[in-house]
Amino acid sequence: MKLEHAIIRDGELRRYRQASGIREVIVPEGVHTIGGMAFYGCDRLTSIRLPSTLRRIEQSAFSRCRALSRLDLPDGVEAIGDGAFSQCTSLREIGIPPQLTSVGRHAFRDTPWLAAQAEPLVMVGNGVVCAWQGKEANVVLPNGAHTCVEALFDSDRKLRSLVLPEGVRSISKRMCRRCPELAAVKLPESLTVIEDEAFAGCESLKALHFPAPPLQIGADAIPAGCVLTFETAWGAVTITLPMRWRAHADERLFLAILQERDPAQIESLFRTIRQTEMKLMLGIRLAAAYPGHPYFMDYVRRVAKAAVKQFAEAGDTASCAALLALEPLSQRIIEELIVYASEHSAAVSAQLVEYKRRFLKYGDDAGRMRL
Repeated sequence: MKLEHAIIRDGELRRYRQASGIREVIVPEGVHTIGGMAFYGCDRLTSIRLPSTLRRIEQSAFSRCRALSRLDLPDGVEAIGDGAFSQCTSLREIGIPPQLTSVGRHAFRDTPWLAAQAEPLVMVGNGVVCAWQGKEANVVLPNGAHTCVEALFDSDRKLRSLVLPEGVRSISKRMCRRCPELAAVKLPESLTVIEDEAFAGCESLKALHFPAPPLQIGADAIPAGCVLTFETAWGAVTITLPMRWRAHADERLFLAILQERDPAQIESLFRTIRQTEMKLMLGIRLAAAYPGHPYFMDYVRRVAKAAVKQFAEAGDTASCAALLALEPLSQRIIEELIVYASEHSAAVSAQLVEYKRRFLKYGDDAGRMRL
């Protein structure tokens, strides 16, 4: 039956007013969006025919259409919103187009179609993992996956490890939030985006290795203290921030530098970073990557004393070792730092003493501690 009792404006079906006795409706050609809650609660409809022009189905658009048993989505549909078909308790068959690239949270919740899926990770359309129905602690996303629904594993207390195959481009918002046992995540080179709070509250996640620098890391996406290692064109860069990743300007600059290959452009971006610790850690590695570049080495020389002081206060022996490997310190500075470090960190102080011992043994002929 032709659709009546509907509000359609600018190609969006905004609301359908259910009429007594009507069981079947046809949405007219030209409609590109089924608006939020447009058919919500139309529990007498048994058939809905959608137009070929349809591109989007918004939040809860067909929620609680309890008599609807089958629905074919047109090939052009690209996005389905949160809860779009939730509580459609008779919906057993859904024709889902291969072009579908975005699915909202709980889009198919409480449908017979979802309950009948054989795999615990349900993938639809163009590589969208839309639901997790398993109980395993170690999870491997299927080949062909590109993205995951928001909060896919949110608050899963069993999840211990997660492997994302090549092809996954994004980690959605709150995908693994509050998974206290999650300790290992394998990230693919294809990853470009980690959205807000992706791993927030994952207190067991101590390290993440990026085979390639992502384009974007969202706010609070990474738990505090997690060690991040990025593989770049000029070597591995490891950084540990004492706070959660905030996705501020400095973090965006940091990611841009990791992806850049031109030393002149890297220097231009590096000069604008304000966060002291991030600049120190990155400056050390840039000086090692570009030993002939005057700016990076001069920067490290100027801040070496301040850097070692910070490492001593934090007991950060790994970062201190990376700095000492560049040999930017004079004998006078190293002696001052030994006195300072001995009051804050025995481990860092021991590193500095050993550094001085090697200088006294080999002298400047070995290139130790330039004056």
